[in-house]
Amino acid sequence: DSDRIKAEDLPAELSTASGALPGEALPTLDDMEKDHICRVLNHTGGQRKRAAEILGIDVKTLYRKIKRHGFEG
Repeated sequence: DSDRIKAEDLPAELSTASGALPGEALPTLDDMEKDHICRVLNHTGGQRKRAAEILGIDVKTLYRKIKRHGFEG
């Protein structure tokens, strides 16, 4: 009836507040951090100093996070 799209006009999977599909588990903050660090490291070609700059953290912090998450980027 109007030019505006309302939440109820959207399919259920798009109108959930969380953005997750019904029944889909949401990632933990830890999982999201790991995924983001991986993406940034891939973007920088593995250059950890540049990745740390993009992430806004000290390179030592990045090394600790890499070790904690159990990957080498």
